[in-house]
Amino acid sequence: LGAIEEYKRVSERYEFLNGQKEDLIKAEDTILEIIKELDGIMKEKFIETFDIVKEKFTEVFKKLFEFYVDTAWKNIDNVSMDILSMGMSGDYEVAIEEGATMVRVGTNIFGSR
Repeated sequence: LGAIEEYKRVSERYEFLNGQKEDLIKAEDTILEIIKELDGIMKEKFIETFDIVKEKFTEVFKKLFEFYVDTAWKNIDNVSMDILSMGMSGDYEVAIEEGATMVRVGTNIFGSR
């Protein structure tokens, strides 16, 4: 009589735990789908933001180049602008496109500090 009750108790526990396992597997699948979806959204937003930032850098670098040329053209006493230093490892291409005569690319060479 005790063995039958123990079997029933263990069977119920097994069924309960098996249901919990199935719920966890479904939850994992759902979470992986959400992560995949979020990954795509984050990549899209990153590219959009990167393009905006690049555009703003271009605007600033153009203004700096105009200032550089304007200052050199005016030939102001005690003002010398032989070098136009703009840009760093992450934006040096834009800086060069916009007229930089010096860029800092240390991170690309030496890595992060």
